[in-house]
Order: sequence, then structure tokens, then C-alpha cells
Amino acid sequence: MPTQPARSVQRAARVLKVLAATPETDRTLSDLARAVGMPRSSCQALLLALCDEGLALRREPGPHYRLGPELLGLGRAASQAVVLADILADELPRLRDEFQATAMAGAVHGDAVVVTAAYPVPHPYGLTARSGSRLPFRAPVGPIYVAWAGDEAEAGWLARAQPALSAPQCDVHRAALAEVRARGWSATVQSHRDQATAHEAVQAHDVPAVHEITATDLVATRLHVIGVSAPVWAADGTLACSLALTALPRDLSGAETRHIAARLVEVAAQITTNIGGARTAGPGSR
Repeated sequence: MPTQPARSVQRAARVLKVLAATPETDRTLSDLARAVGMPRSSCQALLLALCDEGLALRREPGPHYRLGPELLGLGRAASQAVVLADILADELPRLRDEFQATAMAGAVHGDAVVVTAAYPVPHPYGLTARSGSRLPFRAPVGPIYVAWAGDEAEAGWLARAQPALSAPQCDVHRAALAEVRARGWSATVQSHRDQATAHEAVQAHDVPAVHEITATDLVATRLHVIGVSAPVWAADGTLACSLALTALPRDLSGAETRHIAARLVEVAAQITTNIGGARTAGPGSR
């Protein structure tokens, strides 16, 4: 049975839309109640909640109400999200066609990495990335999202790993994040072992099935690259999303991986400029 929308949220949205229709004019409680078809007492309770959240502003005498200051940030974020979605709809198909690989964007939502846009290449078994797909945000998944996020975010990412990481393993991941920061991009590759040996090592928790690319990998002639990603920065200096290429058509050399990464960094930098973004100095810049 479909879940029904919350009526209180719908009513709050109607009140905000009424206030937004005449943003320069203060509205009385009675006026707003009539406009949205609510009892005065119910409208007052709703307005008090909106004021507590900064989404509406109570002004005396009256009282009168108008839109609140918190909506400025929400409006900027919404505007950026719309612009970013439009840009990704143009750029991701181009990357897919250029490299014959699945091109996608992702972002962290809570404890998950979510694919926010995906333009896949056909897969013989129907295995492909889709918009809305989720992965748990924990080591080793998603180093691009944590490399610049600061010590607290890094510690949480490591602590959420399953199975739990030893101190030396955490040090390996920290070194990998430092490499991501230094390069400006991330690449996940399959471990350097034959399949049987790698399986035994993973079962023994000796080495992860995949790892962040290393300087040694970058001089190799054959790498099984799971994915390459680069950051897009928002106006407030946080990560707006990552751009990534995965399901690459063949194994790559280190030089080929560098070429793909450089192209992703170039496109990500242009998108950052187009949305008015920039990575600012802060705890995650390091």
C-alpha cells in the first residue's frame, strides 16, 4: 500500500509558497490561514515551527510573518542542484562516449554513497550502475568523498569498515587518502594477485579485494581499474559530487589511467567553475 504524504508538511509548503508569492509583504496570521484554508490555531502552530527553523520570520507588531533567513541558503543550494543536474546531463554522456565506459556522478547522503546520475554502457549480464544505487560509505568505499573532509570524517570512515581495520591497515588507508589529495583524483584497482591468491588473502583479512591506486601501480602495464573519479566543488568549498568512470572496456596501463584521470579532473574543474564552486581553505583542505 503506498505511503501517504504527510499533511503537516504539505500545509507548511503551502504557507511558504504563499509567503513567497509576495516576499516583500508581511502577512498576518489570519491572512495566511485564509490563504491556505487552515484553522487559525493550526496555522499559528505551523508558523511557530517554521520560525523556530528559520524558514519564516515573525515580526511585531501584529504579529506579521514573512520568509525566513534560512531559505537563502536553501535557495542557493536548490539553484546549484538544478544547474549541476543540467550540466551533468550534458557532460556525462560525452565522457561515456569518449571512453566507452559508464559515466556517473555520486554524492554522500548520510551513511551511503548514492549514484545521483548515471549514463551506463551496455553490460552483457545487465549489471550496471543506476541512478539511486547506494553503497555503504565506509573504508575502502568512496575515498574521493573523504580525502578532503577532515580528520573527524576520515576517522569515522575508517571506523565503519567491515571487518574492522587494524592500526596498520588504517595507516595504509590514510596514506592512500593523502595520495588522492596530492593527485586530485582517485582510482580503485583490483589487488595485484592472481584470483585464487587474492581470494585467500581477502578471506584472511590480509589485503582488501580492491585498493586505491599506488605509485607502483602507475608504472604498471596492466591494471584492472574498477573506477576513476574526480571531485566537483560547491560554492561553499564542500564536495558537490564526484565524477566517475567505471565498467571500463579493458584493463589499462598506468599511463592510460593517468590520461583518463586527467580528463576527469579537467571536466570536473570546468563544472566547478560553471556552478560557481571552489575548494576553499579549511579543515578538509590540508
